[in-house]
Amino acid sequence: MDHKLEAISPTKTSTEIVHARPRTLNRKARLVLIALTTIILSLAHYNLLSTSVPVPRQEQKSHTESEEFNWDNVEPSRQLEWTPCYSDNKCARLLLPLDYDTPDGPTTAIAVRMIPATDSDNYLGTIFLNPGGPGGSGLSLIERVGTSISRVVGPSFDVLSFDPRGIGRTTPLASCFETPSQRAIWATQEGHQLVDASDESLGIVHARAQVLAERCKERLGGEWGIGRFATTPYVARDMLEMTQLLGQEQLQYWGFSYGSILGQYFAAMYPDKVKRVVVDGVCDAEYYRAASWETDLVYTDDVVESFFTFCHQAGSEKDSRMP
Repeated sequence: MDHKLEAISPTKTSTEIVHARPRTLNRKARLVLIALTTIILSLAHYNLLSTSVPVPRQEQKSHTESEEFNWDNVEPSRQLEWTPCYSDNKCARLLLPLDYDTPDGPTTAIAVRMIPATDSDNYLGTIFLNPGGPGGSGLSLIERVGTSISRVVGPSFDVLSFDPRGIGRTTPLASCFETPSQRAIWATQEGHQLVDASDESLGIVHARAQVLAERCKERLGGEWGIGRFATTPYVARDMLEMTQLLGQEQLQYWGFSYGSILGQYFAAMYPDKVKRVVVDGVCDAEYYRAASWETDLVYTDDVVESFFTFCHQAGSEKDSRMP
């Protein structure tokens, strides 16, 4: 790996590179930069930058959690045994098989949080939420917008979300780093290079991706490593188990972004178990599964252009960060 990194190390000064490169990036470079910009804006919108790559739990304790509720005190159970939490919410840690083909084998403890319905006379069941990602924390989603969503759907519904396998308060945690400091150092080393902005930057990004992949394989792989079992079909099965444990025959679900993929998977796997599914910010499940991403950039130029157009129309007085 040292040889790879050495081979792609910059050999020109920044001044020389600036003069050697054309002033306008080619189409391929522009598409890459636009795609990265879109991804970053999307992640910022859903506040998933801290959850797409799972962070060790000691990094994830919010001010509310540290003062009002300790998930470590919730005993995992094979039933949804609710514990009062966050004022009027309910929390549980549900033990489910890591591999449903080996029901007596290792388990995962799914962290679940629910805002109960307040109109019991007109009770309509539970709505499951997923924030997207993949890797978004459902507990964080409930913390941020759960009350608002509860108002939207009405008092006759429970609103429930959970941290999917490997994420947040669910155990085992899927983290490629042993400590928070390791993760922070890795992120710091990334710097602020734009992909394909120079002759060397794309190679550096590729080499770092290879190193990270090997580290994740080492930490998460193996016969019972969480990496094999933190997949969309497993999470869909987890939702089926939770629906049944709630005493409800069919799923009601609202998924955002990647959450629309999860909803599509569930509907395809268990069509007779679907009551209502809302897919919000829809992704193409066929292209997602094939990892081809052929349709992702169709309107990217238009979207990015409109962003800058509207910023300009708003004027500097609308944003103190603008010069």
